[in-house]
Amino acid sequence: MSTRTSATRYAKALLDVTPSDDDAAKVERDLTVFADLLQANGELRQALLSPSVPASARRNIAAAVAERIGMAPTGVRLMQLLAD
Repeated sequence: MSTRTSATRYAKALLDVTPSDDDAAKVERDLTVFADLLQANGELRQALLSPSVPASARRNIAAAVAERIGMAPTGVRLMQLLAD
């Protein structure tokens, strides 16, 4: 499965569990902030993308960052899933 196909499936699933358009806009902003942090911070990127970092640690890091930026619980869970 291609990365684009996977991304599309995750995006559709996320929108399916997002109750309103306002919430969808917040999710989009939160994901943009998370992506910007990942792009700007090499250590964070290394920690979340390196196969040498245990999956449990990647999940905890992703959750901590997502919670710190004020991501909704659904977004936090998505980040944990993607960290796996």
